[in-house]
Amino acid sequence: MNERVLSVPVNDSRIIDRLLEHAHGKDYVQCLSCRSLRINTKLLVYAIDGILERLAESEDDLDGEIYQYFDELLPHIVESPPEEFYQISFESQELWEKENAHRRLHSRASDSGDDYVKYDDVVLAVSQKCECFLNRKP
Repeated sequence: MNERVLSVPVNDSRIIDRLLEHAHGKDYVQCLSCRSLRINTKLLVYAIDGILERLAESEDDLDGEIYQYFDELLPHIVESPPEEFYQISFESQELWEKENAHRRLHSRASDSGDDYVKYDDVVLAVSQKCECFLNRKP
């Protein structure tokens, strides 16, 4: 299976700092040169959920920018089953769920059912010039 990785720019390294406060686990690697972060998408989603919950009531401008960044990132990395999923046979649904079990976000569901990650890892790229994550896996 091919590894799926999404690279997204980060304009403020304080976004990385806030994320690292909430990223519990070892499924990430950080470049010591540019501070970019390559992180397992499931870990990222759970960390973002915690960040958004804490920042929802904040009136601090920086917190607002961080909230907006992560809130806008979620739809790019999380998805629900495709529309046609609910119109296929039960056996086909079971097969789809089995094939996508590694992408399922446990303990997190949307109004449309279970959520799944779109990518294996996400690179939060602080520097577009650093080539630190081109060939590295966490």
